[in-house]
Amino acid sequence: MNKRMRLVLVVVLSLIVLAAGVVVGCGDDKEKDLVKCTFKLSQYLRGATGDFDHATVNQAAEGAGDGGVNTMFMAMTLTNLPKGTRYDNLTAAQKDAVQAAAAAFFDSVQAAIDADDGPTTTNPAYVTLAGLQGMTWFGLWADPFSPFHNRPVQAFFKVLPDPAGRGSKVEYLDKKAKAAYGGKEYAQITAEQRATLDAELTAFLAEMEKDVAAANAAAVAAGTAEISKPEHAAAFAAAMAAYFAVLGGGGTSAEAEAAFTAELVANWPADYAAMAGAGQAAMMAEVMASEAFAVLKGPAVAPNGTYAAEAWKTDVSAPNNVHPVQAFKRWMVKPALIGLMGMGLLIQVSTAEFSFTITNPNDYLVGIESIDLNVSCNANGFGYYPARDVDAAKMALHDTVWVPAKSSVELHLTVPIKTLDMLTWLIVGAGFDSTTAGTYASDVWSRMKAGTAVWDVTLVTSQSSPEGQNIPDATYTLKWTPS
Repeated sequence: MNKRMRLVLVVVLSLIVLAAGVVVGCGDDKEKDLVKCTFKLSQYLRGATGDFDHATVNQAAEGAGDGGVNTMFMAMTLTNLPKGTRYDNLTAAQKDAVQAAAAAFFDSVQAAIDADDGPTTTNPAYVTLAGLQGMTWFGLWADPFSPFHNRPVQAFFKVLPDPAGRGSKVEYLDKKAKAAYGGKEYAQITAEQRATLDAELTAFLAEMEKDVAAANAAAVAAGTAEISKPEHAAAFAAAMAAYFAVLGGGGTSAEAEAAFTAELVANWPADYAAMAGAGQAAMMAEVMASEAFAVLKGPAVAPNGTYAAEAWKTDVSAPNNVHPVQAFKRWMVKPALIGLMGMGLLIQVSTAEFSFTITNPNDYLVGIESIDLNVSCNANGFGYYPARDVDAAKMALHDTVWVPAKSSVELHLTVPIKTLDMLTWLIVGAGFDSTTAGTYASDVWSRMKAGTAVWDVTLVTSQSSPEGQNIPDATYTLKWTPS
């Protein structure tokens, strides 16, 4: 090989080595495989809650109960007031009379508590609360100025609370079905069983109409017997003269009866009060003996009079030790508000802030392009159902979070927690009925408010590098346990 050829070969070999060196050098600078970032759940904070819980209901009930007490004792004390008179429109002397009557009642309540070493079922407050719904039903159909006048069935379902907000008739049938058919709701029993309950309801409502007619008849009979007594002879004669005068002038019997009463009211008030009192007492005796009154007292249908009376006794007793007057005002109104608590689930909302420490183990910048977050809590519906994970919150973030090489960033995600969402996921997703779903959702909400909720947080992320490497579903399962 001559000198020239050797030189060419050396140059060629040098170029090959140089090229190899260049190739090797490029390989050393190539981006390493993308390693997914680590996520650590570093903090959980609960925000303010907006709900309709028992504390809220108690506060509302006690305020309304104060007015309810005034109205009740106004009706008992000032019997000759025009219909529709409000307590606020009374004179100072009339208000004093009402307050004196209320004070006397509550003095008797406290005296009975002292004598019996605690509240009992014979306490005046207990007895009054037990019969209060029945008395309200009576007032609705007996008051000529009430929109339910002489409509006892409609008044009954107006008074009967519907805790789930589905309508009193539905609640009533569900209660009857559960008692008769092993806890099943009306919609869950057979057609034959529903027909049986429907027939029983029809008979019950027909009996209610008969009982009310009998009560009205008893009132007329007792009032007539009272006004016919010798001591009312002059008043009775004047009233009868007015009665026959209307009939003689071609008036109807109803117009004649109205004239009879008008004569007594205008000119013989004491005699009229005696007649009306006797009629009222006879009517109430019939009403209180009716099946409808018994149903409203309970405990066949709840919440009811017995429910309120028992709740008053519980509140007043140790360890609750609520003042008897405060508890009475609360439970005078609360049964009617409990129906609204079924809607309380729909408006419960809070916020939760979860903080994550994201660490990038790579030698280059990494982008977290999307984050799908799911928060769940293991709950057992206050012990009524098997424990299960209940989805409490979901969130999707599609704004890229950049994490520097070999470094960490803090990410704070604020997510809404709504019982309405929980109900939707449990009913639509898991297929639970509304009662079961509501119980699970209430359990999670209670744990969250009490600070005892253990949160399971699942993150599904998409991560990428500047050179285009991608991990489309980097998943993390994290847990927050209260300390």
